[in-house]
Amino acid sequence: MLSAYQWIILTLLACDLMLSVVMILKIRRQEKFQTSEAHGNLELINQSLNRLSEIAEKLESKYQSAREPYRQIQEIAGSGSAAVNGGGASKELRALSLIRKGENPRFISKKLGISRSEMDLLVAQEKLGNGKLAERMGVSQ
Repeated sequence: MLSAYQWIILTLLACDLMLSVVMILKIRRQEKFQTSEAHGNLELINQSLNRLSEIAEKLESKYQSAREPYRQIQEIAGSGSAAVNGGGASKELRALSLIRKGENPRFISKKLGISRSEMDLLVAQEKLGNGKLAERMGVSQ
C-alpha cells in the first residue's frame, strides 16, 4: 500500500509531467508563429527588392537614353571622352579608374579635388553596381 508521502510524490510527478507537456506545446506554437512571421517578413523583403530592381531598371533605361547623344558626340569626335571633356577624362572617370586599380579613396579624393562624400558615393556605386557605373561612363575594367 502507498503511504501519504508516496501519493504526494506521485501527484507532484503527474503535475510536473502535465506542465512539461503544456510547456512543450506552447513552445511549439511559439516557434510556428515565429516561423510564419519570419516567412512573412522575408516575403515583404523580397517584394521590396523586386520593386527596387524595377525602379533601378527604369532609371538605368532613362540614363541610357540620356547618355545616347553624348555617345554620338564621342563617336563623331572619334577620340572618346578626351575630345568631349576638353583634353582629359572627367574627374569621375579618373576616380573610377583609380578605384579599380585599388587606390585609396582618400588619396584619390585629394589628388583629383573631389569631395570625400562624392568619393564615397563613387566607391559605393562601384561596389553595388559591380562595375556597371564604370562601363556606362566608359572606363574599361
